[in-house]
Amino acid sequence: MDYTALNYAKREIRLLTVRSGSAEDPIDCGLTNVSLIDRPTYFALSYVWGNPNERAPITIEGAVVQVTKKLWLALRSLRSETEDLIIWVDAVCINQIDVVERNEQVAMMGDIYASATSVLVWIGEADDSSDVAFDLMPGIVDGTVDPHAHSETGGFYFGLSGRPWFSRAWTVQELALATNDPVVICGSKNVSWSTFVGAWKVIAKRLFSELGQVRYLDNMVGTDNIEVLSKIKLDLLDDLRRQVRGKYGCSLRQLLIFSRTSEASRAEDRIYALLAMLSKYDHASIDIDYRKPVSVIYAEAMAHIFSAGSGPDFISGMWLPDPGSQIPDLPSWVPDFSAQTAEKTTVPIPLAFRPPHPRTVSGPGADAINGIVHADMKTLEIRALSVDIVQDVLLFDQSIDVCIRQLPEVEAMAARAIEREMSISEEQQPFYEHYRRSEPLWRTLVSDKRRSSGYDVAPVSYEAGFRALLSSAKGGEHTLPSDEDEDPALPVSEYRQALQEHLPRRTFFTTQNGLVGVGMPDVRAGDQVTIWFGGPVPFVVRAYEDGRTYKLIGAAYVAGIMEGQMVDELYCEDLADAITLLVQ
Repeated sequence: MDYTALNYAKREIRLLTVRSGSAEDPIDCGLTNVSLIDRPTYFALSYVWGNPNERAPITIEGAVVQVTKKLWLALRSLRSETEDLIIWVDAVCINQIDVVERNEQVAMMGDIYASATSVLVWIGEADDSSDVAFDLMPGIVDGTVDPHAHSETGGFYFGLSGRPWFSRAWTVQELALATNDPVVICGSKNVSWSTFVGAWKVIAKRLFSELGQVRYLDNMVGTDNIEVLSKIKLDLLDDLRRQVRGKYGCSLRQLLIFSRTSEASRAEDRIYALLAMLSKYDHASIDIDYRKPVSVIYAEAMAHIFSAGSGPDFISGMWLPDPGSQIPDLPSWVPDFSAQTAEKTTVPIPLAFRPPHPRTVSGPGADAINGIVHADMKTLEIRALSVDIVQDVLLFDQSIDVCIRQLPEVEAMAARAIEREMSISEEQQPFYEHYRRSEPLWRTLVSDKRRSSGYDVAPVSYEAGFRALLSSAKGGEHTLPSDEDEDPALPVSEYRQALQEHLPRRTFFTTQNGLVGVGMPDVRAGDQVTIWFGGPVPFVVRAYEDGRTYKLIGAAYVAGIMEGQMVDELYCEDLADAITLLVQ
C-alpha cells in the first residue's frame, strides 16, 4: 500500500475509515490525511498488536493489506452494519517502515489520543464469563446487583491477567491521555472505563481489605510485593489515569516504576510509551528517534531522572544490567528497562535492601540532588562516601533449605569480622566499632524487615526463629518446618519465610574493617562499599582496570549504618571526606 506523505507542519495524521458491513463481509477501509489543528472527529483504538506472524487481510483504498489477527478481530468487532467508523489505528495509520515518520507520529501520540472523541479499549474476544460480566457491571456499580451472587463476574476480573492488553507498555498512555471516559470492549459487549473499574472496586473491596493488600499509586515507591501490585493493576491504572490528568501529573520516575512489569515488542518503547504522560513540571528532553541505540535511549532517561534529583533513589529499586542483558553497551548504572519484569522474583532484590524506616543511609546531612551524566551518555559522575572494602563473601544458594544450612558459616564470618583489626584513622575507629556491633545478625539477614512488608521493623520474635534455625543447621534438636506444615504464628516459620524473601541468590559479605552486609549475587572481595548522597541504601562498586572508573554492582544492606549514622557522625563532623566516582 502506498502512503500519502504527511505534512508535519500542519500536524497531520491519517485516519482509517472502516466502512459499514455485516460480520461476514470483508473489512473494507479508506485512509485519509487530516490535520489535528482542524479538530477532526474520530475514535482512537487501544489494542494489542499480537503475534506478527498471525495475519488476516483487510482492504485499504483498494489494496489488500495483511494486518495482525488481533487487529483484524478488533476491527471486525467494532465495525457497524449501518455507519462507517472513523478511527486512528497505529499499525496502519503510521507508515511503519518509514523511521522518520514513525518518530514524528509517535511523538504526537499523546495529542492523538487526547484529541479523539473517545478511546476504544479492545481487550480481546469474548470468553465464557465476559458477556454476563459486562451485562452485570452497571448494576454492580449502582448497587442493584450483588456481585458475590454471580461468580462469572469475579471470574472474569481475576482472568484479566491473562489478557495481554493489561500488560502492554502503550496501554498506560492510551488510557491515561483519553480526554473522555474510554470505552472498554470485549467481543460484542462494552461499558465505560469508569463502570469497568467501578465494578472491580466493589468486587475487590472486601477481599483486599481483608488481606490488607490495597496499595495506591502514592505508596508504590519502595513497595516490595510485586504480586500484590499485579493483582490490583486495574486500580492502579485508574489511579494513574487520574494523576496524569491531574494538576501535577506524573514524573518519569513514577511512570517507570509503575510500568516496570509492562511488555513492549520494541525495547525503545519502554521509554517512548511514557513520554507523552509526563507532567509539565517534569518534561523530559528526550527526542523520539528509533535510530538511536537502545543503550543511549535508556541512558537519556536516567540522565533526566538524575537531573530531577532522584537518581540514586531510583537506581536502588531497579534491576541493573547483568551479563545476560540483551541490550549492548548498556552502562552499569543504567537499568535494563526491557528486563524489569515481575517474573524475576517476588521481591526485587534491590527493593529488599531498603530499610523499614523513613531515614536513609545517606541521612539528612547530604544534598539529595546528586549525579551528573556526561555528554557521552556512558559516564555518571556521583558524589559519595567510601564505607569500606569487601573482604570475605558467601553466595547464598537459591534453595532456602540450603541457605539455612549456610547459617553457621555466616555466623562464623560475622564473628571473625567483629574482631578484625581496623585499618582506618583513630578518630573513625570508635564509630566503626559501634557500627559493627550495634545490629544483631538476625536483623541484618532480613534487612531488619518483617516478612511481606516494606514498612515494618522485624519483630523481636524473629530472634528465636533465627536461633532455632541456626541450631538445626548445626545439628541441634530443632527441626525445620516444611512448606506444607508451616504455621506463620511460630517464630521459626515466620523467620524462615522472611529469610526466603531476602537470602536466596544474594551475597553475604564482611569488610576489611569488620562491617557485615548482604548484597547482589555478583559482589566480590575487593569491591568497594559506598554511600551515594541522596541514596536510600549503600551501593557496591568495582574499579575498572584503569583505576579511574567504576562498575556499579548494585544496592546492598550494611548493618549499623542504614539510618544515616555514617553521614551524620563522620561526614558532617569532618571525619570523612566525600569522593567523586565516575561510574560507567
